[in-house]
Amino acid sequence: MLEPLAHLMFVFLSKDGLNMASIWNGAQVPVILGGFSKLDAAKNVFYMNLGFPDKMSVPPTESDKSYLAGRGLSVKLSAISSVSAIWLNFAVGEYVELQFDGPPGSLVSWRQGFKVKDAVGGDNRTFIVPSEYLKRLAGRTATLKYVVTPVVGKPRTSGILTFEIRGLYLPALNVIEVVDDTIDLNKISSKGAVKYVTISVDYKDMRDGDQVRVIMEGLDEKQQAVTQSDLRPISSGNLSSNPNFRPMTFIWREEKIKVFNGGVDIYYQVYREGIWYNSIKRSLYVGSRLVGLAPFLQDDDHQNIVGPLDPDKVFGYVNVRIPFSGTLVNDKITMFWHDSSLQNRLTETLTVTPGNVDQDLNIEVYLDRTINSYRGKFVTVYYQIERTLPGGQNLRFNSPAYKFFVGTQQEQDAADSRVLKGAVVGGVKDGSMDVSLARTGTTLTVPFAETEEGDNVTAYWQLAEGGAPTVLGTQAVVAANVNNDLVFNISAATVNTALNKKATAYYVIERQGLDGKPRKFRSQEASFSVGPQLADLSLPAPEVPAVVDAVLNPMVALNGTKVVIRPSAAFAVGDTVRLFFSGTGGAGTPDIATQTVSSLSQALEFIITASAIGANMGSVVWVYYNVTRNGLARPIESQENLFKIERLGLDNFSAPVIAQAPGGVLDLAAVNTDIVIVLKAWLFMAAGQLVWLSLQGVAKDGSFLEINVWTAKPLTGTEAQQDLAITVARAEFDKLADGSEFEVFAKVSVDQDIEDLYAEEFPVLTVAIKSQVNPSGGGSTGGASGTGST
Repeated sequence: MLEPLAHLMFVFLSKDGLNMASIWNGAQVPVILGGFSKLDAAKNVFYMNLGFPDKMSVPPTESDKSYLAGRGLSVKLSAISSVSAIWLNFAVGEYVELQFDGPPGSLVSWRQGFKVKDAVGGDNRTFIVPSEYLKRLAGRTATLKYVVTPVVGKPRTSGILTFEIRGLYLPALNVIEVVDDTIDLNKISSKGAVKYVTISVDYKDMRDGDQVRVIMEGLDEKQQAVTQSDLRPISSGNLSSNPNFRPMTFIWREEKIKVFNGGVDIYYQVYREGIWYNSIKRSLYVGSRLVGLAPFLQDDDHQNIVGPLDPDKVFGYVNVRIPFSGTLVNDKITMFWHDSSLQNRLTETLTVTPGNVDQDLNIEVYLDRTINSYRGKFVTVYYQIERTLPGGQNLRFNSPAYKFFVGTQQEQDAADSRVLKGAVVGGVKDGSMDVSLARTGTTLTVPFAETEEGDNVTAYWQLAEGGAPTVLGTQAVVAANVNNDLVFNISAATVNTALNKKATAYYVIERQGLDGKPRKFRSQEASFSVGPQLADLSLPAPEVPAVVDAVLNPMVALNGTKVVIRPSAAFAVGDTVRLFFSGTGGAGTPDIATQTVSSLSQALEFIITASAIGANMGSVVWVYYNVTRNGLARPIESQENLFKIERLGLDNFSAPVIAQAPGGVLDLAAVNTDIVIVLKAWLFMAAGQLVWLSLQGVAKDGSFLEINVWTAKPLTGTEAQQDLAITVARAEFDKLADGSEFEVFAKVSVDQDIEDLYAEEFPVLTVAIKSQVNPSGGGSTGGASGTGST
């Protein structure tokens, strides 16, 4: 809304053909060009779309045109008002600054300004808000306005244009091996003969059906454009079932990387519901790392300065030395010198020439003009190399920082020790917070003695294990509350994040210093635990009395075995204890009923069934337990008891039996029915165990003959309760040579392993085929010259 026309200014506009024009006290709103701004009638809000449609109409529709498609936002500022040519938004000599901002707390802000020139029709300007700033506000609201500052008088602010930016916010990708925005091919990852870098992509609301395409753009050594891409879809399977899927990773191999000569822009696109969205771009350099050394200080005698920079020992100036390593002719070198507020900053710029390319660059910083104003502060110094590549692309690289204190050692010690009094967190006593506050929440109180009028106080909550702190809120100190404690609410949800963990709470005061610059002071941290701490609850491993030297003989566990959990100081009455006997699948890992602790002096005993013992013969098992307690976010696990269960061995199995072959001789002439082989029941016999049965002998032509009867045949419940009677067709035995011997082999896999390599073996049964040749015929065993048969 424009202010009333009661406040007008008059200015001569020489080239407008007007002798006098009136300036709006409240200038008109900026104008968005290109048709990107649309009105959502249902919400009564203007909006614009990021991204671009997968399939554009021909010709493009108005809807197609509403997508920014990775472009910046064109904004026009007109000197002459659209209301009337005699009304001006700004006039010659005034300074106009366009301001693009996100919502409070977004930290997204962009500015660009100009001094109004004398031009026919007025000094009208078109600005482009960079797409990177628009992308950062995806899903949020932005504002555009401009501020006009006259030569004399108060600034005027235009009307504010508010609009939504719709689409996906896609932060820049990460390249794991990159240092200082450089891919050094000598220092990338390798696996075997393959060298590569890993590209990591993650964004909020990643979902099933998205398609992610990583794009690399740059120039080759012939200055020809090169584009590479890698497209991968996201499915519900890899998104939900693979905990390591996010962040999504792409492998970029060396042979593809080295195609690029110098600079490469790398970003990714996400396709969703017919629209492609672009991420924020990263500009990288392919080659040796440019900046590897931090700057350093020397005094006027070119001696290195170590420790604090004491102004009382400086003669006129100090030298900031910038190592020449990594610089090239025509590089632009900018040195930055600033304090911790980042507001008080000194910059100096040099250009690398043929005369200084092989020597350290030197910048003098003077005592009176600069150093004295930083006394009592911590200063950071670094430099930036700006290089123009053959294709015209500009790259920037920051050096490591050199940090120091300006003042004496005693002053530095005093500055280091200045910490505000800690906040008071409700419900904390002796370093422990009442666990019930995880349901109700609590408060953080900042003592008024530490605050001053004009302060801004922000309170924080942070888990001791790390991660970003949670902002509890920011309060301004004004005349009305300067003598009162500031109270911040800590929600139950926030407290719950630290349940059974440790947390800290603190506050930061931002205060205007005597030099007019803001300074920040951080309080002591209030550290405390929330509820019982898992790290303090150590549970000993369970005991298995039958285990000797980490081995269990199954013969002492024919009816199962006992597991004992001794009383522990970590137990509490009412705890639920669950025992885990972890071995092979199925019966080897039984589900064991839980027990409740009713006494702190009585051991708990669990029985492991014989079937579980049998299923793990020849294997290692893990026995442990966990304790579930009211108020604990997750169960506490004990230490483990690992031991091996021995195999049974041949002595515990009976050889197969063929009743039709008494004395180990099978007379096929006397047997007209199928042959039955019996496997006697064995210890720990159970349904699901796999059985192998085969015959091996000599065929009629003298070759080796193997007859596989059962191969990994699983036992049924009925079969597992008795001897096994296995019928083999009579015709199978007719394949064996007359008078020869054959052997019966049997195996059983107690752990249901389909491979028989580690199966338990039965003793071998050897059987002779009774010869049917008449002995008087010369004792032949069935050769072609045999004289007869019975």
